[in-house]
Formats: sequence, C-alpha cells, structure tokens
Amino acid sequence: MDQDLEKTRLQWRQLKELSIKKKAPYLLFQHPLVPDQMLNHYQSFDFSDITFDNRKTLNDMQLAFPRLANKMRIRKETNKIAGKEIQQWLIEAIESVVHKQDGITLTIEQTEALTVIDIDSNKFTSRQNKQETMYRINQKALKYCLEEIQKRNLSGIILIDFLKMRKAEEAALLKQMQVTVKEDPLPTQVFGFTRLGLMELTRKRERTGLIQLLTNHSASARLPLSAETIAYQLERELISWNDGNIESMIILCHEEVVAFFNRFIKQHVKTKIHFTLYCQTDNKSCEFQVIRAGSDDLIEEYIKQHQEIAVDRML
Repeated sequence: MDQDLEKTRLQWRQLKELSIKKKAPYLLFQHPLVPDQMLNHYQSFDFSDITFDNRKTLNDMQLAFPRLANKMRIRKETNKIAGKEIQQWLIEAIESVVHKQDGITLTIEQTEALTVIDIDSNKFTSRQNKQETMYRINQKALKYCLEEIQKRNLSGIILIDFLKMRKAEEAALLKQMQVTVKEDPLPTQVFGFTRLGLMELTRKRERTGLIQLLTNHSASARLPLSAETIAYQLERELISWNDGNIESMIILCHEEVVAFFNRFIKQHVKTKIHFTLYCQTDNKSCEFQVIRAGSDDLIEEYIKQHQEIAVDRML
C-alpha cells in the first residue's frame, strides 16, 4: 500500500507541474483502456495468469500493480493464449450459442433494448430425478451466464430463461444469483423472476459491449467483424509470418481494412516484419486472405501475370 501511495503522490506532483505549464482546456492524464484501466478495474479478482506480448508494457504494469506483478508474464506464443488462437477466442466471445462441456448450452440474443439468455440442457446427463436434475443444471448455468455477461460486458436489462423450477428452487437460485453478482466489479441489481418465469437483472453500462466493439452490428447472430477487428487480426497474422523465410507477400482484403491498417497499425507492423507487403483490395470479402508468400521473384512474377488486378505496396 505504501508503494501505491508514493507512486500516486509522485504522479500527482507531475500532473500539478504540467497543469501550470499548459493552458486550459488541456487533458492532463488519461489511463489507457488496455491494460491500465482493465487491470485497475479487476485487480481485486483472483487472477492465476496475466500475459503480455510486449516487454515494456509488462514492466510498466508490474510497477503500476505490484500486487499482481508475480502473476504477469510475456506470452511465448505469438498468436495464441492458453493454447488457443486469439481469433478463436474473439469469435467464441461473440457467438450467440455457447456450448459447455457438461452438455449445457446458452443462447445469447442481444438487442438495443435488452439481452436474453436461454438455457438448454438436451445433452446434459445425470442419474438424479428430473426435477433435481433441472435445478442442478440451473445452478451450473447461473455461473456460466455470469461468466458470459462479464466476458461480453453485457449491460442494461438482462433476462435469463432458466429451466422450469418449483417456487422454492426459484427462491434458492435467486439468492445464489444475488450473492454471486456481488463479485462483479460493475453494479448489478437482481430483481427476481417475472410472471413468465424469467430472471430479471440490470447491469451498469460502463463501456461498449464486446460485440459492438468487434462487429458492425449490435445483434449477436453470426455477423461480419468490423474493419478494425480484421485489421488487428491482420497485424497478428503478419507478425506470425515474420519467422518464416519469405521476402514478399500479397494479401487480399477490404479497402476499409486497408484504410484502418494504414492509419493506426502500419507504423507498428513496419518495425516488426522484414518482408515486403503488397495488397489487393476486394470489397466483397469481409476477411483478409494471403494470396502469395515467398521470394521477391515469385511475387513479381505473380504481379506481371495478373496485370489486370491492381496490386499496391503497403510496406
């Protein structure tokens, strides 16, 4: 605590000096959302592992959050977290249907007005009687629902359609929910069950939800990812190719992805890769695609053979 206090005092003195030098209005300080605000928001949680892909960021965060420092490390896998591709994590985080290993399925539908989570148990197996099994499923599903709510940053009105229960079991599940939501860093209020048997709760809207950040839409069905999301996906892909023995590459992607990449990502990638990058635009495709990768001669020959296609150099 003394370390945190001294660091805050130093920061305050620096900001005070800056405020004297600058003319109002002037933004003196703002925490970056990732990772500063995120770690600050969740630092009371019981983390087992916090990974970074940049050594400087790791060092800065270890100084900023000394209590979490021993859980921070550099990610060894360029494009993976916990053995799974980053892109796979992102897609799973916005899919409307979530399948759990024990056979419980959540269907999450988001609209402008509210979010509905439906519980299904067709593949769940148990030796208990039907009523006890349904209550057990609901208890497990409750935890899954809260995991998805926090992961997707769902907010506003949320309705959960649990399996049919007796009144006593509804009351017990409601109490479990009221206790569990206290662990959520965002204020969440549980109102109870509606006349139709749906559990109703509201969660404070603090930041944009994950699906709004990653896609061009607010609904949770299968939707095209936003240009920003694809551009960052492209960044990870290009850096992963840097370990290969290639001299040039041609990619195919949407012009909006190219525009965002050139504006916000290009300079960073330029320091990370050693090969020449060419781009062919295709506004019919939402995803990017590697057309050719290899020697300079191979790419030059491809461009000569396809002169009817506009290929521009990006890097």
